[in-house]
Amino acid sequence: MISNSIIFSVNNTYVSYLAVCLKSLLAHIREQDKYEVYVLNSDISEQNMVNILSLQQENLHISFVDMREYIDKGIENEFALTEHFTIETYYRFFLPQIFPDWDKVLYLDADTLVLRDIKELCDIDISDNYLGVTHDCEIVRASHIAGEEYSDYFTKKLGVDIEQYFQAGVMIVNLKKMREDNITQKLLEGLKKIKTPKFVDQDILNMVCFNKVKYISQNWDYTWHLPIIDDDYLLHIGETLNEKYEEARKHPYIIHFTGNGMKPTDYPNMPEAKVFWQYVGVSPYKKYFEKQLKVNFKYLSRKLYKKKIKLLKYKILDKITYGDLKKQFQHRQKKLQQQIVDIKNKMRGGRIQL
Repeated sequence: MISNSIIFSVNNTYVSYLAVCLKSLLAHIREQDKYEVYVLNSDISEQNMVNILSLQQENLHISFVDMREYIDKGIENEFALTEHFTIETYYRFFLPQIFPDWDKVLYLDADTLVLRDIKELCDIDISDNYLGVTHDCEIVRASHIAGEEYSDYFTKKLGVDIEQYFQAGVMIVNLKKMREDNITQKLLEGLKKIKTPKFVDQDILNMVCFNKVKYISQNWDYTWHLPIIDDDYLLHIGETLNEKYEEARKHPYIIHFTGNGMKPTDYPNMPEAKVFWQYVGVSPYKKYFEKQLKVNFKYLSRKLYKKKIKLLKYKILDKITYGDLKKQFQHRQKKLQQQIVDIKNKMRGGRIQL
């Protein structure tokens, strides 16, 4: 059994986030504790490998696992993708086979930041459960807003209680139990049944492992995007979870930069993003993230200019129209004014010096 092993699954796009995560992890582990990091991949460039390997220390060893040795093209073609998800997310299905002699392992998404000694998480006993996980507050929030049709997908198609749906970005994985119960095969069968899951492999993991998970402290997987997209997020995630989520927000052990288009480069002035930039500054990808910030700032500048021109147009039309048409232009003005405020808020941190 190897209890201090940590698994990541990334491609060239996310390898920069992996480097930042590893820097944060190294800042919070003890010298006497030894860790093995394994990076599942199928296309990481040689230079990116060199960059990641440069982070090795005496107590942290890094290895790359080429997943082309474990997955044939026939299976890979069935990995349905939606939104910003990549094929690498499905590699988690194969952990019991990739590490056949291990009992337990920790899996982390690359877009996380570790702010506490990770050994505390590695040492959590999940007994004979398949996974140690946290609740996915976003699914609960979105279900309350989107209505019955959205909720039916989880409750009827996946057969999962929405408030018990878990987030798969931070998982303690019981490899031994999963092998005993042939979970990899059940996950692949579940994928064939659902075909196009909304949240890719996470949906299938929930469907197959639903009754065999242990919920750990929400602090270990603080999903940062809820306060960004929803002023009433606490109301929408309900009383059962809002206290857990707020406690995680105040005292995150791991910050998870969740949300499509909601990375620290998109919201650089958020408090959690500012912590991220501290670790970027000591990573091999400092220049890369500086460039990303500049590109994003220029994009927002152009977007702001277009919104201001459109607002001016509606102000002129407001002065020369009457009745319902005038009200329509006034409504559009209010909407644009809020959009302009939002863009300015995003731009406020766009000139960060790393």
